[in-house]
Amino acid sequence: MHKLKHSSMLKSKHSLLFLSECPVYIEAMPKNTFEDQQRLALSMRIKEAIDSQPRGAKVRISESCGVSPTAITGWIKNGRIDKKNIEILAKMTGYNLHWLISGNGEKRVIENINNSQSRESTLDQPLYSYNLGKLSLGRIPLLSWSNAGEWRPAIENGSFEMIGVTEIKVGLNTFALKVEGDSMEPEFKAGETIIIEPDLEAKPGNFVIVMIAGEAVLRQLWKEPGEELELRVLDKRYQPRPLADNKIIGTVIAITSSRSLI
Repeated sequence: MHKLKHSSMLKSKHSLLFLSECPVYIEAMPKNTFEDQQRLALSMRIKEAIDSQPRGAKVRISESCGVSPTAITGWIKNGRIDKKNIEILAKMTGYNLHWLISGNGEKRVIENINNSQSRESTLDQPLYSYNLGKLSLGRIPLLSWSNAGEWRPAIENGSFEMIGVTEIKVGLNTFALKVEGDSMEPEFKAGETIIIEPDLEAKPGNFVIVMIAGEAVLRQLWKEPGEELELRVLDKRYQPRPLADNKIIGTVIAITSSRSLI
């Protein structure tokens, strides 16, 4: 008990001594407190941005930033994040970079990034989509054909691997597939990687991923004058079929991460 009391008094004495001999430290205290409050506020904004995303967001963000998921937890805990990573975070979550940094201005670049409205016009907005080559990001989910039809749950559940791409503008839901078979040669060869943008409205002439009889397949959307939309196979042995009620999953925007199709 005596030891404990002595230790407490010693600690108190040393603290007072430090304060009395370091007036600069006393003057800095309000500033430090302010900085702590700023970091706390920043950490809360970071948390809000990350929490707004589907399940698995920490993994996707950490992959794009080249850091571990533990580092993401650190951002949320202490509000310490470098400029490059907060820029990436803003772009991946749709939050306004200026708001994330300062708490001022509009909170979201796009209020609802998962609405049904086509993002054709927004894909060129630098605060929302981004050129992977310029920002050295370049990591998107590579899905299997079996889960391409339900790409959102597949991404939310983390059932994918991340692959690198460059020089392609992508949205928040962009994913990749590996071409299988030879029915779409010579445009698409087996083993090539194709980049899919599910939020870009498909137009006649575009290559699309479409669900036919419960299976995701690669086809070309086509329309002859006066005719209905149809799905074409490049292999002439196959006849085109009407688009009808077949659901388009997404538009192919590039092949093997460099050859643009849009």
